[in-house]
Amino acid sequence: MITLLLLAGVCVAVMMPPAYIVFYLRTHVPKRRKELEKVLGPKQKERAKQSADPDDPERQNKREKVIERKQKERAEQLAGLYEEIFAPGRRKGQSGTASLLNHFDDCHSAGRYWFAGTLVWLPTTIGMILVTVWCSDRLDAETGTSAQVPLAIVLAFLGGYVWSFYDLLSSGYRGDLAPGRLFSMAFRIVISVPIGYAFSLLVLEGAGGFAAFVASAFPLRDLRLLARQWFLRVYAGESAGRASAREDSLRDRVQGLSTDTLARLQEIRINTVLDMAYADPLALVAQTGFALRHVVDWVDQSLLALYAGEKMPLLPSLGIRSALEASHFYNTHCVHDPEEKEKKPRKGFERDPLVRELAKVMGRSPGALANMLGEIDGDPHVELLSLLWGEDDDEDEDEDEDEE
Repeated sequence: MITLLLLAGVCVAVMMPPAYIVFYLRTHVPKRRKELEKVLGPKQKERAKQSADPDDPERQNKREKVIERKQKERAEQLAGLYEEIFAPGRRKGQSGTASLLNHFDDCHSAGRYWFAGTLVWLPTTIGMILVTVWCSDRLDAETGTSAQVPLAIVLAFLGGYVWSFYDLLSSGYRGDLAPGRLFSMAFRIVISVPIGYAFSLLVLEGAGGFAAFVASAFPLRDLRLLARQWFLRVYAGESAGRASAREDSLRDRVQGLSTDTLARLQEIRINTVLDMAYADPLALVAQTGFALRHVVDWVDQSLLALYAGEKMPLLPSLGIRSALEASHFYNTHCVHDPEEKEKKPRKGFERDPLVRELAKVMGRSPGALANMLGEIDGDPHVELLSLLWGEDDDEDEDEDEDEE
């Protein structure tokens, strides 16, 4: 009876990790993909429906066609620019939105999960079978080879399993259960036995099994996150005065980042505004589970921080907290015709009160300020963010509709 219970427990323990991975693949990943598709795809149709004119269906039909055409053009432009910056030569002939979603699909492909999940499942299955044999021999008072295995080794493996399954559940809850996380879990299960057994030799006799289990089950990742959060809270103020703008931590320059978010970003080596400014936004969404809108906003602020430097904290009071807003200011106050390919300065822009106020805050002449804003406006990463936001003017749509 006890042996049957052991076998049942082993079967459950062996099947839980792959079952949870399948659950994550079937529920969370499609949900995240739909969120991305909603952001990257044609979201102006909702605006068209809201402004629908039931008394003039022909006009409404024209409007929807114009919106659909503009959306396709935007998606193609966005996909082309994204491929040019982050993945040159990787486009596989899909349409714009499909090409962008393809990058998310590559990170979350079933093949990657099955390969990484197999690496977790194999050592777990082998270890659980050996644990079952060991327990059975001990219960039957047999003296075979398995019964001579020290208790510390068995508990070390169980500790590694407990930690890995806990990390699996917590990563799934946070939405960052990428295949890379499964590889680290498989590695942890494999090394849990030597680590746990080594710790058992360092404690008093009789406590070796407990020490082995604790050492193998210790949540190192959570400990690292807590340590990073504590360090950010305690030492962020001291480091702010020593680092240059390009070395500043995200905490000093980017709004909306909690200590937990900062610690999770540091796990994937996003430590400074430079790291964030030129990071792949779709890869960040896939690796961290954060919403695309949040990631784009953080990248947007980081790009402005690279140009503004230590003056960055002063700009939100003037209504400029990101590179896109700086680009909008440039096109509104400093440029004669924003639609021109080679933008020319507006005559007398130096006398614009807002330009003079911003130049004073930045400690630059109006001409130097316009040059900096022009660099921001021409940055391809800023153009990419503008396309990701996908904010098109209704007036432009109406003009195109009239041309139709």
